[in-house]
Amino acid sequence: MRVDPRLLERRSGVERLFFHTTMRVDDYYILTYKARVREDIPEALGVKPSYVRALDLTPVHLFGPEAMFSAYARLDKFGELVKSGIPGVEAVELVPMTHLLLHESVPLIGGRRAHELGYTGRRVKVAVLDTGIDKNHPDLRGCVVEERSFTSEPPGDWNGHGTHVAGIVSSRDSYYTGVAPGAELVNAKVIDSTGEGRLDDTIAAVKWVVSVKADVINLSFGVLLPPSEFESPALNKFASELNKLARSGVLVVAAAGNDGEQGSNSINYPAVVPGVIAVGATDKRGKVTAYSSEGSPQLEGLVGEPKPNLVAPGGAPGSSQEGIVSSLSTEISRSRREELAGRIVDEYHVSLVGTSMATPHVSGAIAVLLEKFEELGADRAQRYPLVFGALARTAADTGATRYKQGYGLIQVDKALKELGRHSIPVPGFRQIGRVPVGKPKVDEVTLAVASLLGAFAAEVVGTLLTYKRDKARELVEKLRAAEYLLRVGRISEEDFKLYKEFIISELRRIYQS
Repeated sequence: MRVDPRLLERRSGVERLFFHTTMRVDDYYILTYKARVREDIPEALGVKPSYVRALDLTPVHLFGPEAMFSAYARLDKFGELVKSGIPGVEAVELVPMTHLLLHESVPLIGGRRAHELGYTGRRVKVAVLDTGIDKNHPDLRGCVVEERSFTSEPPGDWNGHGTHVAGIVSSRDSYYTGVAPGAELVNAKVIDSTGEGRLDDTIAAVKWVVSVKADVINLSFGVLLPPSEFESPALNKFASELNKLARSGVLVVAAAGNDGEQGSNSINYPAVVPGVIAVGATDKRGKVTAYSSEGSPQLEGLVGEPKPNLVAPGGAPGSSQEGIVSSLSTEISRSRREELAGRIVDEYHVSLVGTSMATPHVSGAIAVLLEKFEELGADRAQRYPLVFGALARTAADTGATRYKQGYGLIQVDKALKELGRHSIPVPGFRQIGRVPVGKPKVDEVTLAVASLLGAFAAEVVGTLLTYKRDKARELVEKLRAAEYLLRVGRISEEDFKLYKEFIISELRRIYQS
């Protein structure tokens, strides 16, 4: 079993961990129970003490197709458990933290001219994974069509970052107009009001926004990882999923990072992922900023494409006039408002700086191009090649190196005119580092969480119960009065139909009680 070495150094406390298991769950979930008198159940294959109890796990998210889940765990007994091995678990690692990184900027990239041509991103859904969105803001009223929080807070925006990003994408203000004012927004809150988030929340949110038919995913955050963490199984699994999204026609756009002053190889994760469009920042004069993260020939060799891919206006440090002005959340906390005091332009707008601001310029540009893409009659799988190809081939040279500007500064109006004439394929996915591979064993029960009705957390019980499938329904009904255990396992479509009505009614009762 592979264990994150940082965990072995810690003797106490609670940490959020990824558990990589030998069981893959592709389709369906079934509900089972923990029996009070287990020895009297002949149908049970066996009951044994579980690492669920040993580590006092509190599940957070289940990622069935990736054969992993995340949970809070106590570390006081972790070392002993690792020595003896954890049945069904092949790797354990810390969940990485994620961190946050228009009036003048939209014309700089040809956005106003694109609007004059009649393209504003209509009928395109842009998912903003951030600190939430103030959906009642005057600039954004009517823009948010779906929302969900993956943090402990409501989906509103007490920090202000997410609303600012959303405004750059699709503000409908007559003066501070967004790049794609006709686009619809999907609000997925993955970062709390303190500006911190967890990678497992981001993974869960990406799956959700895809399920509600998002066309573009904006990630204005990231984390600069040391090389050793690139071997993380979780990072590689998520990277693989992002690459698949690009191939399926969902374009993922991420901030390159604000670590340019550290030199080359400072591109943040997940912007470093092949197929994710990494965005660096320029000032409002179109020059790449010093803070914008930088790639290298070595990084290009590692991931298969130069990073960043494009640049867009992110503003320059200094006065509020040098930043990017966009929507100010009306919900932000008093302390946060005090932090932003020198950058607030008016009651509804604030000036911010960073690749976080550059990224939604590109997401908005993609939304505008996707509106026209529908006129081409091309297959959905051609979205990335044709849309990214048009943006890349028409980008303006800023005078910076290939590993600071990528293809250059986006020009939306020119890309509209060239859409369909240029194609750049989605780069192939490359695992960064070695990842342990285990054969899926769907008959082994190793997880204690389920994801029906959008409920990701469940009561963790002290033991794990397995049973024969042909006796499952009889056993479930027999144990109605028992304590609950949510077991994850793949079952046939026919079996699922048999259980579905019972499962959903029981889950509703559990979560409403």
